[in-house]
Amino acid sequence: MPVLPVIDLLLLAGWTSLLVGFVLKVADLLTRGNQSIFSLSPIDFLMMAVVSFLFAIALAARTWVASQSSSKLAVRRREETLGAYHALQVDDNPAEDDDDLAAS
Repeated sequence: MPVLPVIDLLLLAGWTSLLVGFVLKVADLLTRGNQSIFSLSPIDFLMMAVVSFLFAIALAARTWVASQSSSKLAVRRREETLGAYHALQVDDNPAEDDDDLAAS
């Protein structure tokens, strides 16, 4: 499932709820009484916006970390392969190893 449309949807929901909360707060200041939509106050819309933005940031960060882990894994795998190759090259000539042991 593509992640970018989900992040865009969360950002849209955050900005929309922030705008609705701002309009509701302005209406609350200009008129008497407490203005609400479906019993949601302006602070509720602010909290919804913050939660939407945090989810969008968390999802973007998780996607970025997942994309970076494959390159680190490839580098580690390459280093392990080169280390094993060099270990095999040293073990291919046991006569040199015996000479090194006799000299020490």
